[in-house]
Parts: sequence; C-alpha cells; structure tokens
Amino acid sequence: GVQAVMLGGLRKGAASTSKVVICFLAMLFQASSSISPLPAKIFWQKIARVPRFRLGSHRRAPTPRAGTQNKQADITIVGLGPSRPQSITEEALATIESSRKFFARTREHPALARFSGMPMEPTVFDDIYDSSKDFSEVYEAIAEKIVTFAEKLKSDGRSSAAGVVYGVPGDPTVAEATVGQIFRIATQRGLRVRVVSGVSFIEPVLAAVGTDILPRLLVLDALDISGRYYPPLPTATPLLITQLYRREIASEVKLALEAMFDETHKIAIVHDAGGTEELIEWIPLYELDHDPQNRIGLRTALFVPPQIVGDPSTPEGVAVVPGFEDAVELAFQKAVDDGFDPDLEMDEGDSIEIFSDPPPDENAGQSLVDASRQLADCIARSSRENTVLEDMQREEEALTDAFGTVLAEVLVQFAQAREAGLVGDKRITDVIYSACYHLQADDRSSYS
Repeated sequence: GVQAVMLGGLRKGAASTSKVVICFLAMLFQASSSISPLPAKIFWQKIARVPRFRLGSHRRAPTPRAGTQNKQADITIVGLGPSRPQSITEEALATIESSRKFFARTREHPALARFSGMPMEPTVFDDIYDSSKDFSEVYEAIAEKIVTFAEKLKSDGRSSAAGVVYGVPGDPTVAEATVGQIFRIATQRGLRVRVVSGVSFIEPVLAAVGTDILPRLLVLDALDISGRYYPPLPTATPLLITQLYRREIASEVKLALEAMFDETHKIAIVHDAGGTEELIEWIPLYELDHDPQNRIGLRTALFVPPQIVGDPSTPEGVAVVPGFEDAVELAFQKAVDDGFDPDLEMDEGDSIEIFSDPPPDENAGQSLVDASRQLADCIARSSRENTVLEDMQREEEALTDAFGTVLAEVLVQFAQAREAGLVGDKRITDVIYSACYHLQADDRSSYS
C-alpha cells in the first residue's frame, strides 16, 4: 500500500508528493520505537557521499530601524551592553543623563550599578516578573507602563529631547521582546520611538567560544525549542541559544537537541559573557543539565557547533553532518544534472526531452518503489526478535540506510517533477506544508 501511494503520488503533483513524505515519516517513527538511535551520518549516507556541500550565501541589504534617525523622541530605548558598566556606549550614557525619567527592565543587569545613588537611578520592573508566571504578560505590562508614562510627560509638556528612556540588556533589537511591544503600542498612540544601539550578548559569546558569526549562525530562544520532539534546527549551522536561565529549561533543551545531535557532541555553556565572571564550559551534550555548581542563570547562553563526522587523521578528513536543506540542494543538483544538457543548442520550434532515457511515463517513480520495498523488508527483519548484538547493530544500520535511500528518492523525484514542469511552480515548501496539513488531520489512516 505504501509503495502504491508513493508511485501514484509522484504522478499527481506536489500535494500527492506530500503523502509520500507522510508515508515515509510514518514508517520512520514506527521503526524508531524498535531500534536504538544511530549517528546522523548513517541516516544521510544515501543522500550525500561528498565531504562538502555548496551552500549559497545570500545577504540582504540592511534596513534602517524605525525611529533611529530621529533625535527627538517620546521614548528612547537604549542598550546597556552585555554585562559590565564599561560596556555602555557614550551615546547611551549621554541619553540616560539627559532624560526626565529612566526605566530599566530588570535590576539584575550589572551595568546598572553605575547609576546607584545617582539622580538617574532607574525604576525597574522586577516586581512585575515576581507577580506573573507568563512572560508575554510581563512584556505587555512593561511596555504599557513605558508608553503610558511617555504619554503623560508629553501631555504635561515636560518631555525632554530623549523623552522617557528605557534601558535593556545588550542591544534593544536583539532578543528583547518588550521593545517590539513598545513600538507597537507607541505607534498606535502616535508616539515617536528612537533606538540607541548597544553591544548585544552575541558578540562576547562568540568571542568566548572563538568563532565568527559568518558564514552562518542561528540564534534561538531556549523556550522556543524546549519540549519539542524535533526542534527546527539545521544541523550544519552553529546554534546560539539564549534564555537558558534555569536548570529545568536546560534539561528540556538537552532532550530536544538529542533528537538531532549525538549525546557526546561537545557544546559550550557560556556564563556572564563579556563580564568580570565570564566562564566557558565545554562539555558533552548529555551533561547540559547537570550544573553541579549551580552556575546556570540569567546571563547563561549555550553555543552548539555543527556536528562533525569522520577522522581528521585520514585522507578523507572530517565533514559537517548535513541537514535537510543540504539534502534538498543535492536532490535538485541531481535532477538538473540527470535531466538537462547545459550545452544543448535548440532551434526555434524544437522540443526537448526533460528526463534522460528512459522517458518518465515508463519508469517514473520506479526507483522510489524499489527503495520502499527494500525499506519494508528491512522493517520486517528488524521487527523479529534477535538477541545477537552484532546482528542487531547490522540490522539497525541497514534500516537507517534504507530510510535514507527512500528520503533521497522522494526528494529527487520531486526535484525532477519540478524541473519537468509537472508540478507547475510548486516548491518543496509546498510539499512540506501539505505534509504538515495531513499530519495535523484527525484521520490519517488513509492518504488516498
């Protein structure tokens, strides 16, 4: 039945192709309950056997931040830097000193010690954190208080050039939810908002682990990936995870990451990056939530480098474990390489065969059907009881390799269908969207 759905789906377009993906995922997770986890490299062996991948670099021109060019503002949001008082910029300091009222999100930032006992000592919002368990409510309440006070100053005619000044850790536009709320509410009420940039937590964390933000870096909130069975992370991209402020959150993040990374994968916990108590702990992933010294806190971040496979002492060397995006790129490369002759010259009125011999109507999807049969056989063998460790390990590797073969065939078949115009302008994202739709449906017993 799975084989019939796969073959029929490839001939019906993107929506049906997603059903092939569903069948594949269903078999994958059913089988995963009976086999032990394997290194990611085995799963991808049938998708790519090359040590490096061509990953394009697409850069977008920066857009100016709303309100940053206007020196006259009703609300000015300043970055206080990552940790030490010395990390506050001169512009931020001058803005604070000229303000009528200075607020700060939390007293837990070390840079605020600089203003202790001075006229510009800030009003903080830690009481709101203490009285609420929902962060979204906290951010909304803080934003509302800032905007309301700015409105009052403006109506009383007591506003300064900077207006109300609100200080946040790091940079106002990096991982600061209250800033977006302030922009939204202030815009609705006709108030002007200006941003004074600061040094974010990203720079000192990267300096601590000795790496650069390029060619790529993914910054994530720990709360967004904790509790997920499979986090939305590209394994070939370094990860920087913030909001890792409690051991319980670290435990949930660890479980999520172990769905993609080997438990012995080395990660870096960075405490107080850029501060006087900066500490970097390189540990295996499974120790993330151990924290015997109780160091995890508000200024703790997690850096996860890409997972590497191979032996540096061999001629092949090491390579980054590829992710789903790499598999899609290779599938389209293969579809183009197999289906088109780039040197072919055509005269007007000539036709061109999209696929190489034999034509698609004779064997379209046959390789996928063959791969799915092999996968079904592997699943059947793995379902039998086997007490010999070597046989179990051999069957686990064979089953994982069979899943990789089917996934590779699904991606190549869709790529060929798109190159041939069989699915119009549909993209791989349309297939994934359709797959998610079917996975969320109440009745997934049939995909016909």
